[in-house]
Amino acid sequence: MSLTPEKLVNQDQKLASFPLIFEQLMEALNDPRSTAEDIAEIIMHDAALCVHLLKIVNSSFYNFASKIDTVSKALSIIGTEQLFSLSVGTTIISKFESIPEKFVTMESFWHHGIACGLAAKSIAKFRNEPNLEFYFIAGMIHDIGSLIIYKQIPELASSALVQCNDWGRPLIKAEQDVMGFDHTQVGKALAEKWQLPESLKQIITYHHDPELAEEFQVEASIMHIADTIAEGSFLGSSGQIKSQPLNTMVWKSLGLPDNLLTSIYDEMYETFEETVQIFT
Repeated sequence: MSLTPEKLVNQDQKLASFPLIFEQLMEALNDPRSTAEDIAEIIMHDAALCVHLLKIVNSSFYNFASKIDTVSKALSIIGTEQLFSLSVGTTIISKFESIPEKFVTMESFWHHGIACGLAAKSIAKFRNEPNLEFYFIAGMIHDIGSLIIYKQIPELASSALVQCNDWGRPLIKAEQDVMGFDHTQVGKALAEKWQLPESLKQIITYHHDPELAEEFQVEASIMHIADTIAEGSFLGSSGQIKSQPLNTMVWKSLGLPDNLLTSIYDEMYETFEETVQIFT
């Protein structure tokens, strides 16, 4: 039987087990009768998540003037969708503990994700997109399929990275040749397994080819640009050493001015270290 992204995800029991809190939160968010108190109660049943979320909302990530000491208060200030985005990000990080370090360290992987998230957040802020937390978390986890590949099929992952880093081939093309699928498809399989929002699933699936996104093309385009910027920042790595050139067509499709790139880099470098401390 040939290996597929779905089989790869299901081989890892820790990943295959759908986080119950996601299901409960999604049900509550989609139920018009649910209140902020209902959602807060769901989050408070996960003590580690509750503590981490309160740490984030009381950090420089938000810079609120007064201390927020309850999940209910956090919900009333930043909103349910924003807190759900943060819940997704912090839970996924906790699911991954180690990978073979011949590819990349976990520290370097999350550093790249955070740099990507900060760049995506800056672009989304310039475009006046809602829920900036969503873009940050999407940036953090956009390459989640790579971690599964490194952990489950390290030999094939190594062959693909040789083609990418030594021969200069795009990573997804190298992965397709070696494995028959790529990290975006594995990430999509995990997003479907966990029933993550369609917008997040499409960002994970199409961040290399945003023009293929069926519905959330703007979101995927923002992530495509943010990923390229993060690769060029040398703030961590997801395994690919050489950064790809900036896609000017995608840049222009988002209506971004030429001088925005410098400010994105400046903001990313300014907030990177603090953000790493907050989220990891």
